[in-house]
Amino acid sequence: NYMRVLVILVIVAAGLLGHPATAASQSLTVAGCVIHFSTVGDIVDPKDTATVVGVQWRRSDGLPVEVRCPDVQIYAQEIDYWSRDERLELRGQVVFQQGGTRIAAEL
Repeated sequence: NYMRVLVILVIVAAGLLGHPATAASQSLTVAGCVIHFSTVGDIVDPKDTATVVGVQWRRSDGLPVEVRCPDVQIYAQEIDYWSRDERLELRGQVVFQQGGTRIAAEL
């Protein structure tokens, strides 16, 4: 199930690359999962600022970015997706919840 969430987030990130940041709270539904965020921005290669290497999801209202799937929920203050490495970074107060299992950490 963790891999399914990772694949869903990869698909969402690929669809959001190149989109400008926006201040309004918004959500995006992909494969039955809803992602709640208020800003989305590009991560650029520091050596070549014309090359987008990832996407950032943030919330400006103090609430965490939420990824809600039917069987898994992830909450984090910041979520970055690095497309080149196919890697997610979750920062701040992070919670992963599946069924009766809940893992919380400060990253």
